[in-house]
Amino acid sequence: MILVMFMLISGLLATVGYVLDKSGKYSFSALCYMFYGSCLMWVVDLVAGLREEGTAALALTGEEALDDILLSLSVILLALTVWAVILTAGALRRSRCPGAA
Repeated sequence: MILVMFMLISGLLATVGYVLDKSGKYSFSALCYMFYGSCLMWVVDLVAGLREEGTAALALTGEEALDDILLSLSVILLALTVWAVILTAGALRRSRCPGAA
């Protein structure tokens, strides 16, 4: 549940960036794909867990909650790193070919 919530919040923040970035210069769509894709993956995992274990799948120990938070933060960091690479590649492409958009 923690994983789904973190990815949903991250996806919503990326969507706000996408809406505010009219020119598309910052490629927020890539972040949206990454965050909503991982959110969908973990929603499916949560539903499968609920079908197998029932509501016991929602009960987390402190250690499991910490693991989920650390996993969420590592996925967010990885997505931001990939986004930075995408932005850098776009900037390099624009600097080499000034006529290309």
